[in-house]
Amino acid sequence: MSRLDDTGAFLPFAKKHLVAGRENGDLSTNLKELWPEPDWQVLCDEGMPVDVCAHLAVYYSGWRNHPRPSQPSVTSEQWLEAFVQSVAVLKELYDDVADMADVKRLPDLFKSRMGVPKTKGKQHIRDVYPLYAIGRGENRTYKTPFALTLRQSALIKLLPDIGWPYTVSPNQVSLFPVSFNDGYYSLCTIQGRRYFLKDSEEFPNRFQSEYDAIEALCEHMKLDRSPYVPRKKIEGIRNVKLGYDVTPKQFIHTFKFRGVQFGNSMPDRERQLFLNNSYYAFKVLAHLLNIPDSWIGLGGQLGIAFGARGQGGASAHYEPDLNIINLTRRSGPGSISHEWFHAVDALLARTRGFEGRLVSELLPEMNLKDAPDKYRENINLLTGIVTKQLSPSTKYYKRSQNLASQKGVKKYWIDSGEMLARAFESFIQDTMSQKEIVCDWLVMGTQLNDEPEEHQDKNPYPQGDERKHLNHSMAKLMQGMWGK
Repeated sequence: MSRLDDTGAFLPFAKKHLVAGRENGDLSTNLKELWPEPDWQVLCDEGMPVDVCAHLAVYYSGWRNHPRPSQPSVTSEQWLEAFVQSVAVLKELYDDVADMADVKRLPDLFKSRMGVPKTKGKQHIRDVYPLYAIGRGENRTYKTPFALTLRQSALIKLLPDIGWPYTVSPNQVSLFPVSFNDGYYSLCTIQGRRYFLKDSEEFPNRFQSEYDAIEALCEHMKLDRSPYVPRKKIEGIRNVKLGYDVTPKQFIHTFKFRGVQFGNSMPDRERQLFLNNSYYAFKVLAHLLNIPDSWIGLGGQLGIAFGARGQGGASAHYEPDLNIINLTRRSGPGSISHEWFHAVDALLARTRGFEGRLVSELLPEMNLKDAPDKYRENINLLTGIVTKQLSPSTKYYKRSQNLASQKGVKKYWIDSGEMLARAFESFIQDTMSQKEIVCDWLVMGTQLNDEPEEHQDKNPYPQGDERKHLNHSMAKLMQGMWGK
């Protein structure tokens, strides 16, 4: 297999360009600027196990925010270089984590990627300093990125049991369940390397089980531990078998994308998997909409990135300011129709001079004076969908509101642009079913029974008669935009 590299126009601001930018002096040496803290809730929403996410979050919280100062054996320039390298390496390693087995491999992988040779016996800091450039510790105390304090170890164990990341920030947790020699559990504070029993009149600090202690802690902190967030089940996704491998040039030529971009950490086999499945998905989309394949790239303006534009844990997304779809390694499959509709939404705004915006953000106040008749018709139809078929009185909105109103859950679910994109997903999945076409990478998981029965009141897609009416409106909108 030949190497698959970025092809077409340069798609700026990918995370891999950050390190390269240092040569030009435009890279900050602040951790939060080099790599803003990942959105742990988004990672969990995408299906990452909460215990895995807790490990990553606690590790990240323990890192230095700035490089170390100069020391007798290591200069400030050496610490700076190693700090920047550590951030780049850790970011890529985080992108590859899917389960606890991956978490356990992180220390060895980090050591290997940092170029520190394996040797036996004690080593001088000047020979191994890259391993300690981002870890905590002052003066001559050195810690790797994966060294944990007692409190951090306790947090990793506790956070999944108290509803994190939806209910509480780790820095709000001050009590931890501890088992003593008598077999009972008590809630304790942590100071340094020791536990201290919590004296409390609120509860008898002696519990028969860890579960009882955690229940008391949640009641004490007034935590709701059970927000429900829908997740696409990509573990069983069906990959397409084309019988040949698509090249980036072929992808661009077929759909007229302006560029294709890959994340540095994505191996060639995975690049090919994303390229082949996305190629087939866009082929299916063009067929369903009855448009030429070359129209999918929206006039050669749309770019696509595979695992290249996250922040060590961002979800699949569309960037309206740069007109780029990014499919992440965890949430790309099943998201193509959703993100493509966002690009269409932005195209409608851009046509009237609103760069970097979505037309769904501008409705219904958008001024259509002097707009071409075809454009006015499409915007009026879209306005009708938003104001009537997505209104708070609809069952679709109410189920989305049930999701968004949970403590710790984002208002994303009732954003009009997101509701439109989910309605488009439903339209595409139903159209595929009618034509007996299967393409999980294009869309999946929009049916009512895709949610557990006890959570179907929070299904985030239109259902029943509302779905049928929205399908009709989406078909009319697509025909109005692409019809000859």
